[in-house]
Amino acid sequence: MRGSRVFHFGSISLISEPSRSATLKAVKVAKKNSITITYDPNLRLNLWRRREMARHWMMAGLRRANVVKLNEEEVRFMFGSSIEDGAEKLLRFADKVFISLGGRGCYYADKDSRGYSKPYRIGVRDTTGAGDGFMGGIIYGNLKGWGVEKTASFSNAVGALTASKLGGIPSMPALGEVLQLMQKR
Repeated sequence: MRGSRVFHFGSISLISEPSRSATLKAVKVAKKNSITITYDPNLRLNLWRRREMARHWMMAGLRRANVVKLNEEEVRFMFGSSIEDGAEKLLRFADKVFISLGGRGCYYADKDSRGYSKPYRIGVRDTTGAGDGFMGGIIYGNLKGWGVEKTASFSNAVGALTASKLGGIPSMPALGEVLQLMQKR
């Protein structure tokens, strides 16, 4: 991990061994080396044996991360609460929280600010990969040292552009496309 600034993981690698232990060890090494840890729980209940097990290990991931991204469904599953209340609970251990709301944009929070970031409306073709694109935007914004508001807007633009094309990986936009869309606002 030498030279790394971010370690990103999701809950899928926490479902079973040996990937769970390997992931948690990598997180521990990242923490020891002061690397920012980003986490996206990616709720996929059909992959888990039991709901309680999913909640337990997804929470274990949330508690280890500095920057977290959830969607509305994941907030309800984890906390049974509103978006704002879920964000407050997450801020007990995470530095930055982003909750994606699909076509409604996102909610962001850190110790100093909270708010909603408006969506970019460009037409949806396929939502496959939009959450991953959104998470990529969060990681980029953090690497750039942006605050949560600018990072949320950038991530919304990445997610919107991803959803405007077909397929997960082929739909990921180039930086220039994202910046161009943001300038139109």
